[in-house]
Amino acid sequence: MVLESSTPNFCADCGASLTSGASFCSQCGTSVSSSSESASGASAGATLSPFRQRVREYTVHGWEIEQDYGDRVVVIKRGFGSIPAHVLIFIVTGFTAGLANLAYAWYRYSPGASRAELRADGTERWVDGRSSSRSTFGVDLATAGGVAVGILLVLMGVMAMSSGTVSSLFFGLLLLAAGVFVFPPIQDRLNREQSLTTFGRERHVDTESAADDERCVVCGKRARGGVTRSFADKTYLAGVPLRTHEQGSNSYCHHCVVEEDIDTSAAKDRQVVRELA
Repeated sequence: MVLESSTPNFCADCGASLTSGASFCSQCGTSVSSSSESASGASAGATLSPFRQRVREYTVHGWEIEQDYGDRVVVIKRGFGSIPAHVLIFIVTGFTAGLANLAYAWYRYSPGASRAELRADGTERWVDGRSSSRSTFGVDLATAGGVAVGILLVLMGVMAMSSGTVSSLFFGLLLLAAGVFVFPPIQDRLNREQSLTTFGRERHVDTESAADDERCVVCGKRARGGVTRSFADKTYLAGVPLRTHEQGSNSYCHHCVVEEDIDTSAAKDRQVVRELA
């Protein structure tokens, strides 16, 4: 006797095909219920849990589900790089006929794409994709891409400097500096917080599990099992922080985090009702 999978073949929300055992739809982020659950809860219209709501909010804003482990989900936001970065690359490496721009676009779309890991306990971590972006030979694609681009820029810099003119010498030095800068060991040494395409003032919030000795800023109880949210408001130039306007961290216990998620969801529902009224 062949056992049928309890996972439906298509998403009930957007119609996308589903893989066997999937917990979320990779297209819209909607939670996947078994066939028996769908039959019993179709009329009731079961609401999403706070964790699944967060996953769906990410997908609404252009993120894709890359890995689904049930209690944690890795989402990815692909892109081809910002227009200012492409313009700068084309000006510096115009003689490559756009090959440098293609390499940069590929890097931003695959190994260098933004990734975040969402956990059911409220933890959100930003990841660089190196643990999941590997070739069939186990080679880290982000590191390999950085090395390849770095070597290419260095070679182009040497070729540009060989012509002997002042302008070519200047561009050659720029290419050499860029080539050295993109090498993964140099990047790790500089410990850049953002990518080269980050310009201007930005505020970022990172969430991680709270330490056992932390206290909740809301109720004053131990934050064990809760989360610590670190925030930073900085001005960046090509990913390098020039000025820190504000930074700090707050810890919350599990109870207050759940209450906050419920209050946030209720506030969004009230806002929708007001807009439809």
